[in-house]
Amino acid sequence: MLCASVELEADIAPLCAVAQGDAQRPYPTFSLALAALPDASWSALAPNAPLRYWQLIEVGAGNVLTTSPLRIDEQILHYLTGNRDLNRQLVERGAIALKSVPLVPSHLHLADQMANAWYLASQEDALLLALQLCSKDMTSQRAIAAAACSRLNLTPFAISVESLPTDLIALNQVKCLWERDALLNGVALLLEWDDAEIQEPKQQMAIGQFIEQISAPIILLNQTRCRQKHRPLITFDVSSPTAEEQRLLWENSLREIAPDLNGQIGHLVAHFNFSAPAIRAASLKLQSLTSNEQPSPQTIQAQLWEMCRIQARPRLDELAQRIESSAQWHDLVLPDSERQVLQDVATQLKQRTKVYEHWGFGSKSNRGLGISALFAGASGTGKTMAAEVLAQTLQLDLYRIDLSAVVSKYIGETEKTWDGCLMRRK
Repeated sequence: MLCASVELEADIAPLCAVAQGDAQRPYPTFSLALAALPDASWSALAPNAPLRYWQLIEVGAGNVLTTSPLRIDEQILHYLTGNRDLNRQLVERGAIALKSVPLVPSHLHLADQMANAWYLASQEDALLLALQLCSKDMTSQRAIAAAACSRLNLTPFAISVESLPTDLIALNQVKCLWERDALLNGVALLLEWDDAEIQEPKQQMAIGQFIEQISAPIILLNQTRCRQKHRPLITFDVSSPTAEEQRLLWENSLREIAPDLNGQIGHLVAHFNFSAPAIRAASLKLQSLTSNEQPSPQTIQAQLWEMCRIQARPRLDELAQRIESSAQWHDLVLPDSERQVLQDVATQLKQRTKVYEHWGFGSKSNRGLGISALFAGASGTGKTMAAEVLAQTLQLDLYRIDLSAVVSKYIGETEKTWDGCLMRRK
């Protein structure tokens, strides 16, 4: 009360100086509060009591605790006047507020499951339950987490684990600020965390302790699962939108840009496994390319396919070399039987949408829906050219990979090298 009144009422500071008999002390102190306020308790001065534990006031420099200057925390002062912003220290560490965005039904269902889990846990102790979303698509993770928070009237703030301090004292202070904002403003912490980003054991231990001990709603956004220790942890895996959801997303995004794609959307969905933001980004890019002209439907289809190819390319720069295909069928000199096999491969890939989607064979299994071809023969017999012809015909990217550069003699190293590189349907 005294600290807030000094900030809000101009005549309070001089009165503090008069009450303390010193014109050089126009500020509140614990000594003044103990003497002037009714039912004052010494226990309020303790480090673990609310005033100091929640950092509601700041104790200035001084040789004696009771006579040191006191100042109200700036966020608390603004809170008393109706301003509910997140603590400035958390914002400076990169915390950003997330807004709810439209979700596809499968992701909406996931958000409902998360909200229900938190709600059921709140009947006992919601602060002991942490949620975890696992996916390589960070944008979808954020959107689902934000939707789950909005269902419980929580404001989601995302922050990278790399932004947190590794010093335990500083980390505990950040933890306290998060807990305070959870109580004041109903915020939820979305911690973007991945074991691969944290190499030092000391930092891993500190962050793990932070997650275990923070008494605030928390959602971990991971690529790989964080191991559960003592705190209850519920994990949800985020999948890409279903083929039907992706088709509807494409149709809605392209309705005004390219209403007549002559079945091209089904072809896109069969070859590219995109998230909702990725589909929106591709549609916006297509709109920017066609805003000043009226291209033909064939040109639009070609541009859209090329944009999807570029967006879906895996990060293989250190492992493989992408080859620009230019070879045509007439460039191949092969016996009729070998040429027919190559043409059958091309036909199978061209008709995959009809077979897997329209005929329903894709719903029978999630495995074995691709096609592998082994080209064998002596050097100069056309193996690479055959691959180039197929890539050119099907408008797919072609990569040359040196296996000696990616296969390791050490157990597990080869798998770690390739993990995450070839995850999209091509």
